[in-house]
Amino acid sequence: MKKNIFNTRKFKHGSVSVALTVLIIAAVVILNVIASALAERYSWMYLDMTAEGLYTLSDDCIDLLDHSFIDIAEERKQLNIDLPKENAAIAAENIEISKNNISVAELAVKTAEANLEIAKSNNEAFEQSEIHAKRNLNIAKNNLDIAKAILELAEKDGNADEIAVATENVAIAEENVAIATENLSTVAQNRATAIINQENSIYNKQNELKEGDEGYRPILPYTELKPYKEFKDISAYDRDAEFDAQIIYQNLLIAKLNLENANKNLETAKKNLDIANQNKVIADKNATADVIAGENGYTELNAYLDTLSFKAYTSIVGFEEPDGFANITKFAPLESEKGLYNEDVSVKIIFCDLRDNLEATETQNMVLNTALQLQEEFPEYISVEYIDIWSDVTAVQKYKTTSYSTITSTNVIIESGTEYRVCALRSFFAFNSTSDTTPWGYNGEKVFTSSILAVSQAESPIACVTVNHTETFNDYQLFYSLEEAGYKVQTIDLAYEEIPEDCRLVVVFDPQEDFMQADGISEISEIEKLDRYLNGLSCSLMVFVDSTTPVLPNLEEYLEEWGVVINRYTNELGETYNHTVKEDASVSLSTDGFTFSATYVEKGVGADIYKTLSENTYPPKVVFKNATSLSYSPLYDEQFYINYEDTADETDEYWRGIYYSNGNTRTIYDVFNTTDKALAMANGSVVKDIDTEYAFQRIMTITRESRIVENVAEDYAHVLVCASTEFASEKLLGSAVYGNNDVILAAARGMGKEFVPVDLDIKPFASTEISDLSTEAKNNYTIVLSVVPAAIILVAGVFVLVRRKYS
Repeated sequence: MKKNIFNTRKFKHGSVSVALTVLIIAAVVILNVIASALAERYSWMYLDMTAEGLYTLSDDCIDLLDHSFIDIAEERKQLNIDLPKENAAIAAENIEISKNNISVAELAVKTAEANLEIAKSNNEAFEQSEIHAKRNLNIAKNNLDIAKAILELAEKDGNADEIAVATENVAIAEENVAIATENLSTVAQNRATAIINQENSIYNKQNELKEGDEGYRPILPYTELKPYKEFKDISAYDRDAEFDAQIIYQNLLIAKLNLENANKNLETAKKNLDIANQNKVIADKNATADVIAGENGYTELNAYLDTLSFKAYTSIVGFEEPDGFANITKFAPLESEKGLYNEDVSVKIIFCDLRDNLEATETQNMVLNTALQLQEEFPEYISVEYIDIWSDVTAVQKYKTTSYSTITSTNVIIESGTEYRVCALRSFFAFNSTSDTTPWGYNGEKVFTSSILAVSQAESPIACVTVNHTETFNDYQLFYSLEEAGYKVQTIDLAYEEIPEDCRLVVVFDPQEDFMQADGISEISEIEKLDRYLNGLSCSLMVFVDSTTPVLPNLEEYLEEWGVVINRYTNELGETYNHTVKEDASVSLSTDGFTFSATYVEKGVGADIYKTLSENTYPPKVVFKNATSLSYSPLYDEQFYINYEDTADETDEYWRGIYYSNGNTRTIYDVFNTTDKALAMANGSVVKDIDTEYAFQRIMTITRESRIVENVAEDYAHVLVCASTEFASEKLLGSAVYGNNDVILAAARGMGKEFVPVDLDIKPFASTEISDLSTEAKNNYTIVLSVVPAAIILVAGVFVLVRRKYS
């Protein structure tokens, strides 16, 4: 019976065990060497994220935060000292605003009275509609008589072609008589419907009923009128225009309500002037006494009264369209008294998972270690907290940057007071491209420092809105959105004022006059001021234009330098017209196609602006109205970019334009486009000679200038151009249905609110990669490292086995 090898003396003495051990070692070495070689050849890399030096705070970081916290506390203290004088200045400004609001209110009353007369005349137009319908019936009957007479003549002449046309025209004339008769009946029916609707509207208003309420009386629909048929030879017949006989009585009620509100607002504006004068006296007293809120002798200012809003008019088909009513201008908002600044700088670093879970994940543990070191280094300023969003999702609800964004367990929130930043885990690491999944370095120190300084700054950054180029603001919703994004909004006249140092965003909205350029007569150059401003750290510009924007040579020449051209068409007579985008019915929100939902772009910096929107299962509609179209400047190298570094992701491709100047790079990206079925109209006709390389039109772009600051860190300047002023209207920004406000918030927050620390470097992971070897040399090293060590160990193992067996 054969002995079991494990019971033999040789095994016990180790000959076989040694041989097996050697063979196992050889196999392990072969696998490890092959894996290492393949990793080198195919860019695989093992990242050691446990190295303490990667997340240890550098001296530069500690010094920067240490000095910044002291400076911020001192700045807040000084702001509190200056607060009484600032409130006195606000009170004085509110007096002027109140006086202007009274003028606006008086104008609104006159406008409301005029609109009431328009509404009355519209309601009376039904009688004219019935007269018009009867006249059309008489014309139709006359045309039938004429058609029969022409047929009779044609039959006498015996011309077969003329007989055929005349016969067909008789049939058309008979059909038009039937249509005119039916339309006359429809006018009477609509008139009866209008009376019922008027009564129902009054009843609903008096009983404060809205659609869906019990007892609500519905507004009945009107019957559309039928169009007339065209004759074969139009010149031979007398024709009348098509009917438009519908009218909506609700406009009369709206006009009466607006007049009532206008009169109330006038009274409110007068009262606010009295309050403003009282507040000026109180504020001056506080400033003279050098006291602040909470101290003895300080008196709080009075609150201002709110004004009433106006109702929008309903379309009246065939008579006065909504634009036919004069707009009732809104009042400029009155600024309230400023409160005290908290002189205690306090920053929270909030992780969205339990500490045990964070420590169990290598990348999150690294970020956690940096946060804990910040807390240890600055315990009086920084604290680390943990929220378990798995059990309490609502705990992070207030940190959502847009209504469509989500907070995940890997997010890190940096908060101070009302300011906060939500950082994705990926942002703490450096990658070669946006599609890479393997980082090459750790950027946590810089991300934390940037966010901490951004949220703890003493005052919000300023957004300056330009004036005195006949900019038109039908409402102030854009101002409110910028405030929501964390800016302090103020107007600026570039002809006489310098852009403040703490301004991070300049907004040019619907300019009707050009920006000044030094021309030999005037030394003032608003363009030069904009250019100097955009050369600063993290400064941005937003420009809103539309299909009615006049030619502005100076501003448009400057925008061309940033890659943007406002498209126009010039005919043979030398007349120039803006493009007006008309969309396909599939995305149009109006019958004329001029109000439509835009197409999201999928890649590039433009897509990054609204990633939380576009990645949603059902992205919200982003609406443009009366938009012109944009194209890339001829100064830029326009290209269809494909990321060849990531061949697995075939979607990583998009349009962009690039321009190099003075060591800086400017790149323009699409933000929103139209569909490929959109038309560019000019003077009522389709423009045929545009967008020959691609079918869509650009309606929002963003240009980013990249530059190195002090040879250490990268900084950006941005210029965003929106081809629709209606995009930022109250109707669209204030709507919970559309995504316009979310886009404004994301763009405003991302373009100009971030602090860029210039002295903090990305810390690369350790790498043994020999990047300067040729492919042939790498292949040779692969063979040598894979075969030679394994062969030596294998030969040694066999030699020991044989030697022991026969010894």
